[in-house]
This record gives sequence, structure tokens and C-alpha cells, in this order.
Amino acid sequence: MEKSMTVKPFVFITGSPGVGKTTLIIKVLERVRGNYPNLPIHGATSFHRPTPASSLMGGRAAPKVGKYYVDVGQFEDLALAELAKNAAQEAGNDGNRLFLIDEVGKMELFIPGFFSAVWDGLNSDHAIVLGTIPVTKFGKEIPEVARIRNRPDVAVYVLTKSYREAMVDSVFSHIDSLVNR
Repeated sequence: MEKSMTVKPFVFITGSPGVGKTTLIIKVLERVRGNYPNLPIHGATSFHRPTPASSLMGGRAAPKVGKYYVDVGQFEDLALAELAKNAAQEAGNDGNRLFLIDEVGKMELFIPGFFSAVWDGLNSDHAIVLGTIPVTKFGKEIPEVARIRNRPDVAVYVLTKSYREAMVDSVFSHIDSLVNR
């Protein structure tokens, strides 16, 4: 499938851990909702939990990445359900919709089917995607994230602490131009 547009329809925010990627997309999402109350929005924010593993997964060992544990059950129940909604809406929708994906990274490797569902969303004709991806560390990148980052229809914004507030305006303007195309 080929998209004929100058503005890239898939927007991903990257930056160091703790820089405010999730906060940024939530602020952009609030502006989108205020300006486009009828725009269908699907997706979810992070399921990262800095809680003891014993409180997750019924006491079984939960996957851990850094200080966070992955709540696989909640992720499967909520995030994969949202990805499925996006796919279902694709079948009968000829208008735009915003799809939020926070985050596509190392933790999500623990969720079977996650990356293929994200990829399906990126092959959608009507989805505008706003998501987050991790920075490349030590010259190494998660192969699935590299596939997303390297797509010609993906715009990647690098968030830094000194540019956080201005980035909300930049990303919103990008999304706004997509909704109004």
C-alpha cells in the first residue's frame, strides 16, 4: 500500500527514560480531544508497573525491565483489545481516527502478538498513530522498533527536557495537519 501525502501519518516520540514521552502524548491527546471531539481515539498509555512482581500475575514471576514489571495480563486484556478495536474499525471506516500506542519497546516483547498488531495498525489507510519508542542504546536497537523507526511514513520526534513544552505544540500541529487533510 502506498500513501500519497507529504505529512507522515505515524508520529512517534523518542527520548531518554523519564524525559516525559508519555506526559507529552497525554498533553497532545487532550488538545486533540478539545479540538476534535468527534475523532475516534483508540489505544492506551503505559502498563509499566514499579510494583513488586508478587502482586502481579498471581504471584508468578512477572517479566522485569529495569525497575518496572510488565503486567502481562492487564496488557493483554486492555492494550491488545485496543489494537483489535483499531483493526475492526479499519474494516468499516472511511474517516480518520487517532490511535495511541505507548509504548513500543522492550517490555512489549513479552506480549505475544503485540508487534504484529502494531504493524497491522501502521498498514492502516485511515489511522493516525501517536506513539512512543525508546532511544537507541549503545548503538543497539530492538529490531521491531527499528522496523517502525525506519518506515518512510513514520515521523520521529526526539524529546529532551529543554524542549518539552515546545514539543507539545509541534506534535499537535503535526496531528492537526493529518486530521485536516
